[in-house]
Amino acid sequence: MVNTVRTAYSDFCDAHRDYLHLMPSNNFAGVIKNKRTLISIQDALDTELARLKIEAHTIIDDITLKMSWFNDNCKDYLFLFSDIKDLVTASETVFKFTAEKRIYDYQQQQAKEQEEKERKRLALLAEQEAAQASVKLTEAVDIAPEATRQHDTAVIKTDEPSQVVSLHTAQADTVKYQPKRPTDADIIDCVSSHFNVDFNTALKWLSQITMAA
Repeated sequence: MVNTVRTAYSDFCDAHRDYLHLMPSNNFAGVIKNKRTLISIQDALDTELARLKIEAHTIIDDITLKMSWFNDNCKDYLFLFSDIKDLVTASETVFKFTAEKRIYDYQQQQAKEQEEKERKRLALLAEQEAAQASVKLTEAVDIAPEATRQHDTAVIKTDEPSQVVSLHTAQADTVKYQPKRPTDADIIDCVSSHFNVDFNTALKWLSQITMAA
């Protein structure tokens, strides 16, 4: 008789193998103590088997409900729940709180890592822009002495080797001389005069000109 109900309960557990570790322990041997008749023994065994099945179904229903919520709300974060079989045995309140807390903590960590990546990207971009600006400044500084020298000594030689005239005189004498490209210093001087700024300011402005492709 005892073996019969034990087999029945074992078959029941096998049918719910996913929950096998949660199934309540039977007490068939205990419930038949002090029972004198076969009827009373059978009744005690049947009662115990029914109790076990009811308790098992209660556990299964509870876990099924929690797993349904879990699959709806946590399916994108399954990697955070390697201990789901143990976690699901907690009360519904604890189970949901723990699941939501893990996901929240993970999202916060991901956000921090993304912010750090963006900070590093912007820092690198700033370094690159600073390096480019430094190169442009160096180039501007390199041409400044030559432009200043041209400004201080700007003259145009005539066909006579010994004759030297000023830039303004050469420009005015359109009959004798063909127009020539003004020197860098002349251009800078023109901008300086037109806008009433000093020579170096005019030079800086011109160095910042970006020609369209």
